[in-house]
Amino acid sequence: MKRKILLSLCITLFVIGQAQVSLTINVPNAGTLTTLLSSSDKTSVTNLTVTGSIDARDVKCLRDEATNLSVLDLSAANVNAYTGTGGTADPLASTSYPANEMPQYSCCYYSNSTGKTTLTSVVLPNSLLTIGVRAFSNCSGLTGMVIPSLVTSIGSNAFINCTGLTSLILGNSVTSIGNSAFLECRGLTSLTISNSVISIGTQAFYHCAGITSLTLGISVTSIGDNAFLNCSKLTAITVPRSTPPTIYTNTFNGVNYTTCRIYVPTGSAAAYQLDTYWKLFTQYSENAATNSYNITFQCGANGNIQLNNVVMTNGSSIMFSTGDIKAFTILPTPGYEVLSLSFNGQDVKSQLVNNVFSTPAMTANSNLSVTFQKSVYNLSIMSAETGTVNQVCSYGDSPSYSFSPASGWKLYTVFYNGAEVSGSMTNGVFKVPAMTGNSSLKISFVSTVVTGAPEVINGRVKVTTNASEIIVEGTGIGETIDLYAVNGSKLQSLNSRGEKINIAVEKGKVYLVKTATRTFKVIL
Repeated sequence: MKRKILLSLCITLFVIGQAQVSLTINVPNAGTLTTLLSSSDKTSVTNLTVTGSIDARDVKCLRDEATNLSVLDLSAANVNAYTGTGGTADPLASTSYPANEMPQYSCCYYSNSTGKTTLTSVVLPNSLLTIGVRAFSNCSGLTGMVIPSLVTSIGSNAFINCTGLTSLILGNSVTSIGNSAFLECRGLTSLTISNSVISIGTQAFYHCAGITSLTLGISVTSIGDNAFLNCSKLTAITVPRSTPPTIYTNTFNGVNYTTCRIYVPTGSAAAYQLDTYWKLFTQYSENAATNSYNITFQCGANGNIQLNNVVMTNGSSIMFSTGDIKAFTILPTPGYEVLSLSFNGQDVKSQLVNNVFSTPAMTANSNLSVTFQKSVYNLSIMSAETGTVNQVCSYGDSPSYSFSPASGWKLYTVFYNGAEVSGSMTNGVFKVPAMTGNSSLKISFVSTVVTGAPEVINGRVKVTTNASEIIVEGTGIGETIDLYAVNGSKLQSLNSRGEKINIAVEKGKVYLVKTATRTFKVIL
């Protein structure tokens, strides 16, 4: 009897152990996931976390080779661009897959549109920008989906027939929901469209028969025909726009127009009741939705305005709720900078912080306007002999310089932005790299001859060092001794009284000591 109990316990533990196998894989080079998973991994793993760089070939491996995959975490993975065969789409055709897009047919087989039904949970990459066509079509086992905050568009048929989907959270950057994107997702019961969404495609939520309440985002201006066809359980639709979004003959066909209540901003019910299709609804309530306002954008050439990584086109507008505060990123094209920034005609350029401007709380229709100009930089030219000259250069300028030492002198060092570039000169000419910021060019010269009686003068001036000093001996009364860094910048200037001079300096550096008749290079 004990043996039977023990055997039964062992079998139970074995089954439990086999039921869930977790694995984390880092992919250093996109396209190599299939080589990193063993044959055993591919058939046994149920919970898989993938980090690193992946592309459509790796996603195909997850779809086709990880046969029991249930929980997939891609949050720390980056999707690379890939062009070629062997991806998730037509296996015989060369296909281009954009970067930062969940590839088309990610978890849906191209040949017959069958979904990967073993999947119950997918965490999408945080860096994702778009979700491709039919990415998760017919994945009936998926129970919840969170669209990451950077995603701007959801492709057509992306989640069609995900009948097990009961929870959907849209990120705040989604601007468009493609045609039939969530068609037949009958498990959804409550749906909130984020404020960033502008358009909802044809049949986007067709036959999502479980939805009982719908809240539209304030920016939704267009809802495609059949978008909510046969959503027969809808009893409440909240629309926070004073101006009715465009809808069509069959946008809400199959919804009970006499019992489904429409909640709109104060004073706007009349506009809805005059609209060709919104007037089909007979139950309206005001005050349950927020009043809204527009921000209109005017953007000059050589830059853009962005909200949540979405570029606001010139002349476009977005609607917001009363009291909203929005942070816009102002991005000049490389080589340009903000010339003017105004909000409702007021200069707000001084309010830019790290290229971000935050609006006051919205209380009326507003406008945001920006212009750009080419950046201008200073090139400081410093010589041990002549001091500093500042030359004004535009972004991208690449001036050239030649150097003409005085008689008895020769060029010693040339430093550009702290790096010695003497070896980069061609035929005595140094060409500055294309300017992208304020820069410095420092030049030093060294004496080649000694005036007067060379044997006597050379003999009287002596430069030596100890652990922390440069020692100068043999200079005449009133003679000037200048100390320079090796890049040509002057550090000290001393007047000799005929005695030995000790100059305290830092160790591990190179200096130039210039007397009336000679320049010495000193390495401490």
